[in-house]
Amino acid sequence: MASYHWVANTVIANFKANPPMDLKAMQEILMERHGLDISMHTCQRVKKRLNEWIEGNHRESYARLLEYIETIEAIKKESKETYEWLLDELVEHQARYTFDPELKCPDNAANFIKSLNGKIEKYRYKPIFSLLEAVRRKFMQIIANSSRISKG
Repeated sequence: MASYHWVANTVIANFKANPPMDLKAMQEILMERHGLDISMHTCQRVKKRLNEWIEGNHRESYARLLEYIETIEAIKKESKETYEWLLDELVEHQARYTFDPELKCPDNAANFIKSLNGKIEKYRYKPIFSLLEAVRRKFMQIIANSSRISKG
């Protein structure tokens, strides 16, 4: 019986190449390479451990918020103008109240939201930085596929 720690070290390269790897694929890799038949429970523990190793956990993610505050404070000390511009830009481009609440095409809004939720479903419960990185990767794949199709 292999420990989940050993299994995690064994499949980490595959997992980095394909983070949304499903548990069945992990089982198949271990069966092909090492002749190991491991349980789904062990695969779940391995996947959780790999996610923590690669992306960090919620505690680490929130700890980085303090770094962000320190960085903003350093910018404030260095250049008051840059600090004020940065805060204005963040609020202007990211605050919910700055967006026009009127939908231009209400029929499309529900489909867009359903589509977006479908794409990020498996990433929703990750730390915020990991979630954003996963969403970025997903959209880059969509853009690359669209580009490949358009070039023929």
